[in-house]
Amino acid sequence: MHAHFGRAPFFVTVNVETMEYEAIPNPAASSTTGAGAQAAQLLVRNNVQAVAAGNVGPHATSVLQKAGIRVYVAREGTVREAVEALVHGQLEQQAEATMTGDSRKRRT
Repeated sequence: MHAHFGRAPFFVTVNVETMEYEAIPNPAASSTTGAGAQAAQLLVRNNVQAVAAGNVGPHATSVLQKAGIRVYVAREGTVREAVEALVHGQLEQQAEATMTGDSRKRRT
């Protein structure tokens, strides 16, 4: 799990029923600005239903929420552990960004 949603080098999409997965490169990871919103748009285009990430900024949160994608916090562990926690209702759904627009500052 990457600490900053928009800067993750790739995303792993998982079918929670079969546990089949696919790694999707994140071309926005190296963007100088707007990485979170661009990454969120990538996931919208890939029809994801939920996101589990370490921290998600306000622009990414806005894009995801407008698309009806639920955002959950998973700051530790593997992708498999995050998916299992999500399936078992053990992740907290976020209603707002978990960090500011500056990727170096996390909200507490």
